[in-house]
Amino acid sequence: YNVAALGDVNGDGFDDFAVGAPGAIDILAGTTIVGAGAVFVYFGSATGPSTTPSKVLRANTVNTYALFGFSIAGGNVIGNSRNDIIVGAPGDSYSILLNGLPTNVTAGKVYIFRGEDLTTANPIATVSLSAAGTPGTSFSVNPLFGFSVAAAEDMNGDGLGEVVVGS
Repeated sequence: YNVAALGDVNGDGFDDFAVGAPGAIDILAGTTIVGAGAVFVYFGSATGPSTTPSKVLRANTVNTYALFGFSIAGGNVIGNSRNDIIVGAPGDSYSILLNGLPTNVTAGKVYIFRGEDLTTANPIATVSLSAAGTPGTSFSVNPLFGFSVAAAEDMNGDGLGEVVVGS
């Protein structure tokens, strides 16, 4: 669905890239989850990338039509020496506190995978919308948080790159 240049995420000196497949079907415990999505990461090498993915990334909570992989970016946002992978899932669902009550919403989520630790393929952080402390807030329309993602240079002086999310 989309392709993103990641820079060197695995530290081997060669640039890597990722292919997003937001409509990919996930099979979890024998149940087919439609539109869960996936990201296929290809590591570069002296002979070029492999014809099969070096790593497959998926959301750690699989939801129907989450569209994980709809947007992808690479950049050093954790502060180590390697680029990280930022993945948008604009259809992801989760529970938030809305007017003091737990409420399931489809609002989108962003996952961050540390480039130096792709052996586990678990995100080190997620970013999602929250309505805590906002009286009268509602999510009647999916805001598509994670529709676009980007990595930016340090904007607040803390020495870390920034994650930019479109909705």
